[in-house]
Amino acid sequence: MNKNKINNVFQASIFDNEPGQRPASGKNTPVEKAGKRKEITKEPATTLMKTVAEKAFVESKARKVFSQEEIDEILDKKTFGEDLTKQDRAILRIQYKKMKSWVKEKEAGNQSQVIAIPSLTDGTDEFYKVFDFSALYYVYRLADRMGRNATLRIDKDERPKMLYQASIKDIVKFAEQFQELENPTIEKTLEGIYIFTLKRPLSDEELGQLRAIEEERRERLNGIVKPKAMDPAVFQSLLTVVRQVAPKV
Repeated sequence: MNKNKINNVFQASIFDNEPGQRPASGKNTPVEKAGKRKEITKEPATTLMKTVAEKAFVESKARKVFSQEEIDEILDKKTFGEDLTKQDRAILRIQYKKMKSWVKEKEAGNQSQVIAIPSLTDGTDEFYKVFDFSALYYVYRLADRMGRNATLRIDKDERPKMLYQASIKDIVKFAEQFQELENPTIEKTLEGIYIFTLKRPLSDEELGQLRAIEEERRERLNGIVKPKAMDPAVFQSLLTVVRQVAPKV
């Protein structure tokens, strides 16, 4: 498979005030059909942009954003080390919540796309997260075929809260594997969000089957923790032990 096919996918921003980027091929994308975008003047790199680049530096991408002087500065800090400040982490958390809010809207009624967002709270994009339909599809349709271990988890974030979530490591390799298995259409936004559009949407019945599999898994798990036939007094005793031991563990 041609890795450049992934690297050269159209990059647009999910936020209205951030410009899109044309693919290397120079061809107009569906987003641009209404009219060509004006050439964007490269803005000076912000401190946050440099900080994130230090944590996950890719020269080919950096040269599209930074001047040579800025690249040298980033490499120096990467070599000698410099931790993210509290303010930088706060900004990254805000960026993550913006992306997640956008995904929550996209996931409403979604049956045709796998949408993965970078978990930027540590300043890197080593792990990506998928939610709701995207998480169901990844865990029960893709993970085993890719040789990956994946589990649906309850989303503990309150704002915005989703039903399911799962984590993906090495998103580029994941994209390559996905393309080999099902050849979806791939898009990537300037924020690093990957959007994989399936060749055909899942039917309501197929989606119901995925949800039923997850429901059965949770019921089995709950059955281990709290067997239906267990005596209430025994169960309360078990809970007491768990509450005492778990914090220490």
